[in-house]
Amino acid sequence: MSVFLQKTITNGIKSLVRLGLWCYFKEIHIQGFSKECHGASVIYMANHQNALLDALLIAAHTHRKTTFITRSDVFKNPFIGAFLRYIGMLPIYRFRDGVDTLKKNKPIFERCGTILDQGEAILIFPEGNHGYKRKLRPLKKGFLQLLSQRWNLGKDPVFIAPMGLNYEDLTQFPDRVSVIFGSPLLCEKESVETEVSEVLIDRVANALIELTTHIPLDSEADYKRCLQFLHAQNANFLDPVATREFIHEFMSQYPNKALHSDNSNNTKDTYFEEKLSRSSAKSRRSIFVLFFHIVNALPIFIWRKYIRPAIVQKEFISTLRFAFCMVFYPLFYLFLAIGIWLLTKNIGAAVAAPMIFFSFNLLSVKKLL
Repeated sequence: MSVFLQKTITNGIKSLVRLGLWCYFKEIHIQGFSKECHGASVIYMANHQNALLDALLIAAHTHRKTTFITRSDVFKNPFIGAFLRYIGMLPIYRFRDGVDTLKKNKPIFERCGTILDQGEAILIFPEGNHGYKRKLRPLKKGFLQLLSQRWNLGKDPVFIAPMGLNYEDLTQFPDRVSVIFGSPLLCEKESVETEVSEVLIDRVANALIELTTHIPLDSEADYKRCLQFLHAQNANFLDPVATREFIHEFMSQYPNKALHSDNSNNTKDTYFEEKLSRSSAKSRRSIFVLFFHIVNALPIFIWRKYIRPAIVQKEFISTLRFAFCMVFYPLFYLFLAIGIWLLTKNIGAAVAAPMIFFSFNLLSVKKLL
């Protein structure tokens, strides 16, 4: 297959994903995008809360060819693995995949070094795993190996571009998200070699903390209490700068002693329970929401009956919901058009019906829900 055809297909897939994301999210805010490193070797580094949706949001809005490094277990299916490699994803193997698999990382890192040497872009999630909590986890050192492989081929500098992904509530639909590009860090071979690796890791971590909502509390009870405080203050989670002010206020009002002295013995995530309860109550009161549920009864039934109960980790809820919508609704609109045409023999009605259905759902996501 020619490079031109492959690029055309990849761009087509990217455009389709971008359209799907726009329809799925109530709002997508893009902030701080800079062309400073747009044509240079760059490693995009982002926080990781929302499974595959994190990668899709970045892929759709970086406006350049980007290779994604992701965990190897999603490549286990041969067909899916081949497709993921085709669209620019590479597997990374971890200790949990087996010690013997770690040797497979060597050609992957060498490939990444070549990609950077060619002036292209790589995306990694330096936390090494995903987690729904609003805090940055300790960063891994994998990106240092990417830099090392790059400089085995040449001495040109590499940009490290931090990115913050901020979801209003990644378990709910429709959700809002902000994608915030930070100031790129220019890494040169000589300066990095003389700098302690922990210092560079701290620089990247601090940059990511500035771009995200980071609740720096280790105690589960303290974390939940701070999160509830933020909701009580109507904190805008799409704006980490404003949210950080509320976090500082919470920390100043509740010294460490008071934080740990609370006799909270409820280990459940009370915020999510309260959020779901409020959402359900609102749905019962709203005639519009009731109508939306009636119109979309079939997909809602399939989601709630067969898909949602099988999801254990909150991080996968939004990703699987998005995937379900991307598969279900195009097929549903197609069968709706075919069914109406068979019943009426009217091509106008067959085209109009799915368009009306789609317009109603889009209006619901963007304005009414």
